[in-house]
Amino acid sequence: MFLSLMLVALAVGYKVFVEASKEKNDGHRTLGRLIGIYVMIIAFALSMGSLLKYSCLGKAGGPMGAKNAMCGLKK
Repeated sequence: MFLSLMLVALAVGYKVFVEASKEKNDGHRTLGRLIGIYVMIIAFALSMGSLLKYSCLGKAGGPMGAKNAMCGLKK
C-alpha cells in the first residue's frame, strides 16, 4: 500500500515539474521545478527504503532462504 502511494507521489511530482516547465514567468517556473524535483526525490527515496525494509524482513528472500547482503545494516 505504501509503495503504491509513493509511486503516485512520484507521478504527481513529475506532473508538477512538467507543468512548471510550461510557465512563462521565470520565478514560477523555477519554483515549480524545484518543488517537483523535491517531491520526486522524496517519493523515490521512501519507496526504495520501503523495498529494502520489505526484503530485509524475510518476506522476499534470496535463493534457498539466503539473506540479502544489505540486511546487515538492520539490527
